[in-house]
Amino acid sequence: MLERWIDWGFSQTGIIVLMGLHCIIGLTAALLARQQGRPFLPWIFWGLLGGTIALIAAIVRPVNGGVKEPKA
Repeated sequence: MLERWIDWGFSQTGIIVLMGLHCIIGLTAALLARQQGRPFLPWIFWGLLGGTIALIAAIVRPVNGGVKEPKA
């Protein structure tokens, strides 16, 4: 499969580096979501699948889904 990408002018090392960065971005999205009180497993799945889009969603989406907690 990598041969097809190499034929387009990408080096094998470059592809591996980009895939690694994509996974790091996905992990960052999942960790950010967990820090904001969201479940980790769905976010790691979507983070590894979507990468940058998942990170943007984790940053932009309001904490707790925008629901304000009632005051006592």
